Amino acid sequence: MSRIRTNLITNRMANGAPTVSNGLVISGVTTTSDIKVGTGVTLNVYGGATFSGIVTASSFSGIDTDKISEGNTEAEVVDTGSDGHFKVTTEGSERLRITSAGLVGIGTDTPYNPLAVVGSSADIMVYDTDDYSQNVSGGAVAFAGKDSAGNRKTLADVRGVANGANIGEFAIRTRRTGGTLTEALRIDSTGKIGVNTDFSGSQTWRNGQRLEIFGGSGNVTGELHLGANRGDGQQSVGSINFFDNTQDSTHRHIALIETDKSGTTSNKRGGAMVFYTKTDNVAGPTEKLRIHATGAVTQPNLPSFMAYGNASYTTINSGANLQPYVFPNTAHNTGSHYNTSNGKFTAPVTGVYQLNWNIFCKSDTNQTSAATLEFYVVKNGSTVSRLHNKKGYGNMGDDQQIVNLHVFEKLNANDEISINAYAYNVAWKIYGAHSTFSGALIG
Repeated sequence: MSRIRTNLITNRMANGAPTVSNGLVISGVTTTSDIKVGTGVTLNVYGGATFSGIVTASSFSGIDTDKISEGNTEAEVVDTGSDGHFKVTTEGSERLRITSAGLVGIGTDTPYNPLAVVGSSADIMVYDTDDYSQNVSGGAVAFAGKDSAGNRKTLADVRGVANGANIGEFAIRTRRTGGTLTEALRIDSTGKIGVNTDFSGSQTWRNGQRLEIFGGSGNVTGELHLGANRGDGQQSVGSINFFDNTQDSTHRHIALIETDKSGTTSNKRGGAMVFYTKTDNVAGPTEKLRIHATGAVTQPNLPSFMAYGNASYTTINSGANLQPYVFPNTAHNTGSHYNTSNGKFTAPVTGVYQLNWNIFCKSDTNQTSAATLEFYVVKNGSTVSRLHNKKGYGNMGDDQQIVNLHVFEKLNANDEISINAYAYNVAWKIYGAHSTFSGALIG
């Protein structure tokens, strides 16, 4: 026979509903009509209650059996037909939901993925409680799928890696041929990125951050690929930008290396490589060197010049020193480093320069074999080369001669170089329109 046993039943509710406290035991309940609570009536149990012998949850009549609650916390099963779900609420706000499709939402009631975590600074922690083991310890998230034989295999995983006391790194492993999970990428504790390397044994240059790609053993090389899908035309397809964030916001670019499509064959174009640098107080780098598809190398801003004189004679009297001979015109003067007023070339950077003079000269008539014209290459006021010319040297008739002088000279930045002329015994004349001074930086 069914019975109710309680230590104390008192009428504690204002509406007259009985309240059971200090324990309630109901035994021998076997049918749905054994325990009934009227509609709108609340059954309050204090101090804990035990129900035994109940066949099904439906044995309770009028009691909400799809919800478990305690204070402001409850777990509820909601069956609305097509939108059945399970949810957990704390402090009056829904915290977790499992939808009818099996999607799990934490902090959202509309998950769109198998697991969705939504919230301000939402975090997921995977904690490995095993003892420390270098390069092994650390929680992981594994991505699995079936292999060709239908067996479940871990295809890749992402893990935190312990690499010393209080040092954490990040590693990605992938399953390679042969079925072994092998580390494919690592971000070390300083932020360096290694592809197929954990940086052990690598050599540094300036101890800065770096991206290191290691090909491995055999004939496998490390490669960096930059590409684009820009359509069929002559456009840039990739660049490497060198910048410094301490510079003014419009002057942070320092240099660029860029590759451009070139040529005219549709969808089969060649390519060129372009190097850009910039001078001081300039916002944008400009092209300084281009390697064309043909292999030709051009330097549009290479310091170079070609100067020439006027269509008239300049007389150098005997014993007179022309310092220097001035070529007042230029065919080109890249960088404007040759001065048409004083005849001097000023080196913009330290390097080796090739300098050439071709001078058409003529002596007065009735000269003797002692008639001499000398040319001096002068750097910063000091002679570095000398050419000695006398009557009969390269004689073209009518005492006309062509004097050629070529030098390769190491110049420091801001060194000045020019040519002086000196006449002995007789006067000489130089015809400017047939005389030139040229030069260029070669290395």
